[in-house]
Amino acid sequence: MSAYLTISRLNAGYGEVQVLWDVSLDVPQSGVKVGIIGPNGAGKTTLMKCVAGLLQPKSGKLVFNGRELNRVPADKRVEMGIAYVPAEKELFPKMTVNEVLELGAYTKRGRNKIDENLEFVFHLFPRLKERRLQKAGTLSGGEQQMLAIGRALMSSPELLLLDEPSTGLAPLLVKELFKSLDKLRQVGSGLTMLLVEQRVPLALSFCDQIYVLEGGRVVLSGQSQDFLNDPRIRASYIGGA
Repeated sequence: MSAYLTISRLNAGYGEVQVLWDVSLDVPQSGVKVGIIGPNGAGKTTLMKCVAGLLQPKSGKLVFNGRELNRVPADKRVEMGIAYVPAEKELFPKMTVNEVLELGAYTKRGRNKIDENLEFVFHLFPRLKERRLQKAGTLSGGEQQMLAIGRALMSSPELLLLDEPSTGLAPLLVKELFKSLDKLRQVGSGLTMLLVEQRVPLALSFCDQIYVLEGGRVVLSGQSQDFLNDPRIRASYIGGA
C-alpha cells in the first residue's frame, strides 16, 4: 500500500540558493501527525511551501493520496484537501472573525459544509465564537493563531500544514492552542497534520512521527516516543528547550 503523502528526493530553494537537498518524507496513512523539527534555516518552511504549492521544487516528487502534486497549482491543492497555515498568519485585519472564516470556505468542498465547519471551528475555539463580530486585527496573538487555523479548517482539509503555530505565544496560550488541536484527534476526523515546531518537547508529545532537518537534509526520522530517549535529540534540542 502506498503512503498517504510521499516526498521523494526533493530539491528546492530560491533563485540560485538551494535550501532543500534530496529530502524524502513519508506519511504512511491518514490521521497521522508528523512533526518536522530542526534549527532555524534548516528548510522547514521551504518544505511546507513545496507541499502547499507556493514554491516549485527544482527536482523531486510529491504524491498526495495517490496523485502527483508537482504540476498542481496551490489553489487546486486546496480543492484536493491540503490547507496551509503559515507562521505569519496572513489575516485581513479589517475583516471580522466571521468574514475571515467564511473566506476560508471559498472552495467547493468548503462551501458544501460551511455551516457544519463553522460550528466545528467554534466548538474547537470557543473564543472565536465570542469574538465572531470583532475585527481580526484587534484579536490577541493567540486568538489570531486560532483564527488562522479555523480559516484553514473551513476548507474541509484532509491534510493540515501547520508552520510554527506556537511562534510568539505565551506558554499558557500555547498549551491552550494545542489542547484545542488535540480535539481534532478525539473527534475522529481523520485529519492528517504536518507540523513545523520550534518547541521540540511540544512536537514530540503531540506528534506520532518526527523528522529532523539540518542544513536542508533529513538527518533523523522515527517515532516520536523513540526520540524522547535519543541522546542526540536531547543534547541538541530538548536540553536547552
